[in-house]
Amino acid sequence: MATNALISVICHDRSGLVADLAGRLFDLNRNLGDTTFAVLGEAAEFTCLAEIRDDLTLGSVKQEI
Repeated sequence: MATNALISVICHDRSGLVADLAGRLFDLNRNLGDTTFAVLGEAAEFTCLAEIRDDLTLGSVKQEI
């Protein structure tokens, strides 16, 4: 059974940030749902809903991204 998780990353903005985050979640074989991205001055916020299947814990996803 899968769990839906809200993933939110707030960090320094840089070129390729969204591609790197989405790519890493793709590498982990996670399905992305609704996703938002905002630039906040020099910072950025990436938020998404992701399906986390039983083969990976929420804690391990946090470490990977």
